[in-house]
Amino acid sequence: MALIRTSKPNVSGLARRGDSDALVAAAGYQDLVSARDDTMVDRGARVRKEAILALGRLGPECGTEAVYAALGDPADEVRMAAIRVLFERKDAAPLVAALAGPPPPGHDQSRARAITALRELRRPECAPALAAALVHAPGDAPVADDE
Repeated sequence: MALIRTSKPNVSGLARRGDSDALVAAAGYQDLVSARDDTMVDRGARVRKEAILALGRLGPECGTEAVYAALGDPADEVRMAAIRVLFERKDAAPLVAALAGPPPPGHDQSRARAITALRELRRPECAPALAAALVHAPGDAPVADDE
């Protein structure tokens, strides 16, 4: 039976204890509140970002699926954290896969950072998939010059 968390996770405490399961749960934390325009705003992005970075510090095998899932997070800061962890782990394939899919909303810096990370990792086995992802830009947008 899973516990339902109703309070904000203490990511730094979880990281100190090395509680990877709780950090994985924190990587999915949401704090939804109503905005004035009747939309919902998620204030949990900072917790998710810190949880992903903490999983990265715990080791190369910790929370891998949560880190992969964070590449599709609606918050750019969470996607950037996942890219950082994957870059540090030298795990290029999920970055290529994320570029090939449709862009998440508000993909401000994460797409450019993923491309930079892949360029710096220089994984030849990823080149065909990366080229396909760049040539077929998401949303039928033209491929940018830096891409």
